[in-house]
Amino acid sequence: MDKIDSLILQIQRGHGDGETANLLLNEFYHEPDLRRLFPLLNSPNEKIAEVGIWIASELGNRCAPIEKDIQFFLGHPSKRVRFFAIDSLLTSSIDPKATAKVLDLFHDPEEAVRWKAMDYAVRVKDELLASAIAFWNENERNKNILLKICRKELDLPAAKMLLVGDSSLERKLGIIAAVRLDYLELLKEAVRNNDSDVTSFAKSVDRENHRSKVNSTGQP
Repeated sequence: MDKIDSLILQIQRGHGDGETANLLLNEFYHEPDLRRLFPLLNSPNEKIAEVGIWIASELGNRCAPIEKDIQFFLGHPSKRVRFFAIDSLLTSSIDPKATAKVLDLFHDPEEAVRWKAMDYAVRVKDELLASAIAFWNENERNKNILLKICRKELDLPAAKMLLVGDSSLERKLGIIAAVRLDYLELLKEAVRNNDSDVTSFAKSVDRENHRSKVNSTGQP
Protein backbone atom coordinates (compact mmCIF):
# COMPACT_ATOMS: atom_id res chain seq x y z
CA MET A 1 0.00 0.00 0.00
CA ASP A 2 1.49 3.33 -1.05
CA LYS A 3 0.63 6.83 0.19
CA ILE A 4 -2.23 7.28 -2.29
CA ASP A 5 -3.87 4.05 -1.14
CA SER A 6 -3.39 5.02 2.49
CA LEU A 7 -4.93 8.47 2.07
CA ILE A 8 -7.87 7.09 0.06
CA LEU A 9 -8.50 4.54 2.79
CA GLN A 10 -8.53 7.30 5.41
CA ILE A 11 -11.13 9.21 3.41
CA GLN A 12 -13.23 6.11 2.79
CA ARG A 13 -13.25 5.33 6.51
CA GLY A 14 -14.38 8.86 7.35
CA HIS A 15 -11.13 9.79 9.05
CA GLY A 16 -10.03 12.29 6.42
CA ASP A 17 -10.41 16.06 6.49
CA GLY A 18 -9.47 18.98 4.27
CA GLU A 19 -5.79 18.42 4.96
CA THR A 20 -6.07 14.76 3.94
CA ALA A 21 -7.72 15.77 0.67
CA ASN A 22 -4.96 18.29 -0.02
CA LEU A 23 -2.28 15.70 0.71
CA LEU A 24 -3.97 13.30 -1.69
CA LEU A 25 -4.18 16.02 -4.34
CA ASN A 26 -0.44 16.62 -4.01
CA GLU A 27 0.20 12.91 -4.51
CA PHE A 28 -1.95 12.84 -7.65
CA TYR A 29 0.12 15.63 -9.19
CA HIS A 30 2.85 12.97 -9.53
CA GLU A 31 0.60 10.01 -10.33
CA PRO A 32 0.21 9.10 -14.02
CA ASP A 33 -2.72 6.71 -13.50
CA LEU A 34 -5.75 8.91 -12.80
CA ARG A 35 -7.95 5.82 -12.64
CA ARG A 36 -6.77 5.54 -9.08
CA LEU A 37 -9.32 8.27 -8.33
CA PHE A 38 -12.17 5.88 -9.17
CA PRO A 39 -12.61 4.44 -5.64
CA LEU A 40 -13.49 7.96 -4.51
CA LEU A 41 -15.39 9.06 -7.60
CA ASN A 42 -17.56 5.94 -7.69
CA SER A 43 -18.30 5.87 -3.98
CA PRO A 44 -22.01 5.68 -3.05
CA ASN A 45 -21.14 8.08 -0.23
CA GLU A 46 -21.68 11.58 -1.65
CA LYS A 47 -19.11 13.18 0.65
CA ILE A 48 -16.42 10.79 -0.56
CA ALA A 49 -17.40 11.31 -4.21
CA GLU A 50 -17.18 15.07 -3.63
CA VAL A 51 -13.56 14.72 -2.52
CA GLY A 52 -12.74 12.70 -5.63
CA ILE A 53 -14.32 15.13 -8.09
CA TRP A 54 -12.76 18.13 -6.34
CA ILE A 55 -9.34 16.54 -6.79
CA ALA A 56 -10.14 15.91 -10.46
CA SER A 57 -11.11 19.56 -10.92
CA GLU A 58 -7.84 20.71 -9.36
CA LEU A 59 -5.77 18.46 -11.63
CA GLY A 60 -6.91 20.35 -14.73
CA ASN A 61 -5.98 18.89 -18.11
CA ARG A 62 -4.14 16.00 -16.46
CA CYS A 63 -7.62 14.43 -16.19
CA ALA A 64 -8.02 14.32 -19.97
CA PRO A 65 -7.54 10.50 -20.00
CA ILE A 66 -10.59 10.07 -17.75
CA GLU A 67 -12.77 12.92 -19.03
CA LYS A 68 -15.32 10.45 -20.44
CA ASP A 69 -15.76 9.14 -16.92
CA ILE A 70 -15.99 12.68 -15.52
CA GLN A 71 -18.92 13.40 -17.88
CA PHE A 72 -20.98 10.83 -16.02
CA PHE A 73 -20.85 12.95 -12.87
CA LEU A 74 -22.75 15.82 -14.51
CA GLY A 75 -25.83 13.81 -13.52
CA HIS A 76 -24.73 12.97 -9.98
CA PRO A 77 -27.27 13.52 -7.15
CA SER A 78 -24.83 15.79 -5.28
CA LYS A 79 -24.79 19.41 -6.43
CA ARG A 80 -21.16 19.69 -5.34
CA VAL A 81 -20.21 16.73 -7.53
CA ARG A 82 -22.01 18.27 -10.53
CA PHE A 83 -20.36 21.64 -9.80
CA PHE A 84 -16.83 20.25 -9.76
CA ALA A 85 -17.50 17.94 -12.71
CA ILE A 86 -18.21 21.06 -14.78
CA ASP A 87 -15.00 22.62 -13.49
CA SER A 88 -12.99 19.53 -14.40
CA LEU A 89 -14.41 19.25 -17.92
CA LEU A 90 -13.56 22.87 -18.68
CA THR A 91 -9.86 22.03 -18.58
CA SER A 92 -9.83 18.32 -19.40
CA SER A 93 -12.32 17.86 -22.26
CA ILE A 94 -12.48 18.88 -25.90
CA ASP A 95 -15.55 16.73 -26.53
CA PRO A 96 -18.46 18.82 -27.90
CA LYS A 97 -20.93 16.31 -26.47
CA ALA A 98 -19.54 16.99 -22.99
CA THR A 99 -19.94 20.72 -23.57
CA ALA A 100 -23.55 20.18 -24.66
CA LYS A 101 -24.21 18.24 -21.45
CA VAL A 102 -22.87 21.17 -19.44
CA LEU A 103 -25.15 23.57 -21.34
CA ASP A 104 -28.11 21.39 -20.36
CA LEU A 105 -27.29 22.25 -16.75
CA PHE A 106 -28.55 25.80 -17.34
CA HIS A 107 -31.80 24.17 -16.15
CA ASP A 108 -30.32 22.41 -13.10
CA PRO A 109 -32.49 22.69 -9.96
CA GLU A 110 -29.54 24.02 -7.94
CA GLU A 111 -28.49 27.67 -8.32
CA ALA A 112 -24.80 26.90 -7.74
CA VAL A 113 -24.77 24.40 -10.61
CA ARG A 114 -26.58 26.79 -12.95
CA TRP A 115 -23.99 29.44 -12.04
CA LYS A 116 -21.16 27.05 -12.81
CA ALA A 117 -22.71 26.11 -16.16
CA MET A 118 -22.81 29.81 -17.09
CA ASP A 119 -19.23 30.19 -15.87
CA TYR A 120 -18.23 27.34 -18.19
CA ALA A 121 -20.11 28.93 -21.08
CA VAL A 122 -18.18 32.19 -20.82
CA ARG A 123 -14.80 30.46 -20.47
CA VAL A 124 -14.90 27.66 -23.04
CA LYS A 125 -13.31 28.30 -26.43
CA ASP A 126 -15.52 29.58 -29.25
CA GLU A 127 -14.77 26.60 -31.47
CA LEU A 128 -15.71 24.02 -28.86
CA LEU A 129 -18.85 25.89 -27.84
CA ALA A 130 -19.95 26.23 -31.46
CA SER A 131 -19.37 22.56 -32.20
CA ALA A 132 -21.41 21.57 -29.13
CA ILE A 133 -24.55 23.33 -30.35
CA ALA A 134 -25.55 20.44 -32.63
CA PHE A 135 -25.71 18.16 -29.56
CA TRP A 136 -27.41 20.67 -27.25
CA ASN A 137 -30.88 19.61 -26.12
CA GLU A 138 -32.48 22.93 -27.05
CA ASN A 139 -34.73 24.47 -29.71
CA GLU A 140 -33.33 25.84 -32.97
CA ARG A 141 -33.94 29.47 -32.05
CA ASN A 142 -31.77 29.28 -28.93
CA LYS A 143 -29.17 27.22 -30.76
CA ASN A 144 -28.93 29.96 -33.39
CA ILE A 145 -28.58 32.64 -30.73
CA LEU A 146 -25.68 30.81 -29.11
CA LEU A 147 -24.06 30.27 -32.50
CA LYS A 148 -24.25 34.02 -33.16
CA ILE A 149 -22.58 34.64 -29.82
CA CYS A 150 -19.79 32.21 -30.73
CA ARG A 151 -19.32 33.92 -34.09
CA LYS A 152 -19.48 37.37 -32.49
CA GLU A 153 -22.46 38.22 -34.68
CA LEU A 154 -24.93 39.13 -31.93
CA ASP A 155 -25.13 42.93 -31.67
CA LEU A 156 -25.73 44.91 -28.49
CA PRO A 157 -29.45 45.62 -29.06
CA ALA A 158 -30.13 41.92 -29.62
CA ALA A 159 -28.19 41.02 -26.47
CA LYS A 160 -30.21 43.59 -24.50
CA MET A 161 -33.44 42.02 -25.72
CA LEU A 162 -32.25 38.64 -24.48
CA LEU A 163 -31.47 40.01 -21.06
CA VAL A 164 -35.10 41.05 -20.60
CA GLY A 165 -36.49 38.00 -22.41
CA ASP A 166 -39.44 35.95 -21.25
CA SER A 167 -37.49 32.76 -20.52
CA SER A 168 -34.72 32.17 -18.01
CA LEU A 169 -32.61 30.62 -20.76
CA GLU A 170 -32.89 33.73 -22.93
CA ARG A 171 -31.72 35.84 -20.01
CA LYS A 172 -28.80 33.49 -19.39
CA LEU A 173 -27.81 33.75 -23.06
CA GLY A 174 -27.99 37.52 -22.66
CA ILE A 175 -25.47 37.61 -19.80
CA ILE A 176 -23.25 35.09 -21.60
CA ALA A 177 -23.29 37.38 -24.64
CA ALA A 178 -22.45 40.38 -22.46
CA VAL A 179 -19.34 38.65 -21.13
CA ARG A 180 -18.13 36.92 -24.28
CA LEU A 181 -18.72 39.95 -26.51
CA ASP A 182 -17.37 42.58 -24.10
CA TYR A 183 -20.66 44.44 -23.69
CA LEU A 184 -19.65 46.19 -20.47
CA GLU A 185 -22.69 48.45 -20.48
CA LEU A 186 -24.91 45.39 -20.55
CA LEU A 187 -23.01 43.84 -17.66
CA LYS A 188 -23.81 46.86 -15.54
CA GLU A 189 -27.48 46.56 -16.44
CA ALA A 190 -27.46 42.85 -15.65
CA VAL A 191 -26.59 43.53 -12.01
CA ARG A 192 -30.09 45.06 -11.67
CA ASN A 193 -31.89 42.30 -13.56
CA ASN A 194 -34.97 40.69 -11.99
CA ASP A 195 -33.58 37.21 -12.68
CA SER A 196 -31.55 36.16 -9.64
CA ASP A 197 -29.37 33.82 -11.73
CA VAL A 198 -28.40 36.68 -14.03
CA THR A 199 -27.88 39.12 -11.17
CA SER A 200 -25.66 36.81 -9.12
CA PHE A 201 -23.59 35.88 -12.16
CA ALA A 202 -23.19 39.50 -13.27
CA LYS A 203 -21.98 40.46 -9.80
CA SER A 204 -19.39 37.68 -9.88
CA VAL A 205 -17.89 38.70 -13.18
CA ASP A 206 -14.42 40.16 -13.14
CA ARG A 207 -14.86 43.12 -15.48
CA GLU A 208 -11.15 43.43 -16.12
CA ASN A 209 -10.49 40.04 -17.66
CA HIS A 210 -14.06 38.75 -18.09
CA ARG A 211 -13.63 35.68 -15.99
CA SER A 212 -16.17 34.81 -13.31
CA LYS A 213 -14.83 34.38 -9.80
CA VAL A 214 -15.33 31.43 -7.51
CA ASN A 215 -15.82 32.44 -3.90
CA SER A 216 -12.87 32.39 -1.53
CA THR A 217 -13.24 28.70 -0.66
CA GLY A 218 -13.78 27.58 -4.24
CA GLN A 219 -16.93 25.75 -3.13
CA PRO A 220 -20.51 25.85 -4.45
